[in-house]
Amino acid sequence: MNSDSGFSTSDAFLSRALVKKAITDLGFSFVTYRGSSLIYSSKSDGVLPVFTFVNNNLNFIDNFYGIYLGDRVIGKASALLITIFMPEYVFGKTISASAKDVLERHKIPFEFDTLIPVIKNRDRTDICPFEKAVLNTDEPFTALTQISEVLLSFKKPAK
Repeated sequence: MNSDSGFSTSDAFLSRALVKKAITDLGFSFVTYRGSSLIYSSKSDGVLPVFTFVNNNLNFIDNFYGIYLGDRVIGKASALLITIFMPEYVFGKTISASAKDVLERHKIPFEFDTLIPVIKNRDRTDICPFEKAVLNTDEPFTALTQISEVLLSFKKPAK
């Protein structure tokens, strides 16, 4: 048994394999598993799936002990949100250098397929607005607030 999560090594291997398959082969952008049970999944783009998962489950963090998480693209903003739940493992198809630093600093085991210097915005002309919002923070709950503010700014009607 793995004393950290209560799952056996074979359960951990299965969870990792399911997370990777969901992200790389099944078209999901964000998933969480516990053992072989899919807890949450999304096919939406951007930081919204991880933000939604974290924001909707903040009052239930203890219920998510031992989760395995996958995200198609992990930048610093997503990585900071992920650390709130301290998952057993994270897989990112693509991960930024700053996200890698965050996960390493929090001692969260992770794997990735591609490492990139920075996450760009959708038209690739600048840094992603969520990455920009968390550029000067390393505190996960501050990042949650900053990401929420950026999301709200997108919903405001143009004047």
